[in-house]
Amino acid sequence: MNYLSENKADLFPELYRVWKENGFRMKGNWEEIFGRGTLKPDRKDWQFYSYYTEELFSAWNYARYIEKIASSGKKEYPLPMYVNAWLKQPTTAWPGRYPSGGPLPQVIDIWRAGAPSIDFIAPDIYFDEFDRICKEYTRSGNPLFIPETFGGGIGAARALYVFGEYDAGCFAPFGIDNERYIANDPLDECYATLKQLSPLILRHQGKGSMRGILLNAETPERELEFGGYRIKAVLSNGNGESTEGGILINTGEDEFFAAGKGIDIFFSLEGSPFRPGINSVDEGIFKDGIWTPLRRLNGDETHASTWSGTVIRLPRDTYGIQKISIYKYR
Repeated sequence: MNYLSENKADLFPELYRVWKENGFRMKGNWEEIFGRGTLKPDRKDWQFYSYYTEELFSAWNYARYIEKIASSGKKEYPLPMYVNAWLKQPTTAWPGRYPSGGPLPQVIDIWRAGAPSIDFIAPDIYFDEFDRICKEYTRSGNPLFIPETFGGGIGAARALYVFGEYDAGCFAPFGIDNERYIANDPLDECYATLKQLSPLILRHQGKGSMRGILLNAETPERELEFGGYRIKAVLSNGNGESTEGGILINTGEDEFFAAGKGIDIFFSLEGSPFRPGINSVDEGIFKDGIWTPLRRLNGDETHASTWSGTVIRLPRDTYGIQKISIYKYR
């Protein structure tokens, strides 16, 4: 209760709501403080919290137990420590169908109060609402760290996305030693690209100068404001059935690095008398953190003067890195 009182303005919204509905009481049993838990059976609202008070109770007891382990461990090796969770999903949306009390976002404040030696909580992501989960796990200053998730093409696309969009500290696909992943896995090429980019990514983490792109059949286009431009990313692979990812890094005024596969990126200016034009687009590689341009693309290769705005095109069949320089004209 001391923790809740001291952090009242920053609590997870659902926890704040149930505590408020019960008068912000500071004394009493679990139901007196947070209300009586109920089942919310509507599958459309599965992300809401059935038997929430019971879940808070379970989380508190798990967290207190884990604190004993984590605090003892830190006495031997003072390393950052985390706990990761099997997530609630649409068909397992109530306690008893998923491991209730684990480190899920709706109980993060209980974990912080009960296990202060744990530095952050982490998700195991194995279903489609990827972006919503990432947002939930980055509330309240919790860093995004994904210790288990899908591999393959979907995993490769998501890896680029989370490092750009959420400043992720880890993206670890599970079971990559499985036979189906051994040969020609998209992760190989994606992680080779991320290895090249890692010094640049580390320099820009937490500075608001990176954005991620994630596109698929359900979301073939995304728009964002970034680096002084209105940017539209469009899935370019023909059948629209693939999932593709990319990362944009703003390295200077009118200068960007783009990496990924199967994406067209449009730059435009809104509310300005100027229009953007491409000064140069170079394909290249990073070696030991140093950029080496290998090929300058011409207008046919970038579609630099389409009616839709200034466009660069990431390769359709292989991961690539491009450095983009833009100028403005009337």
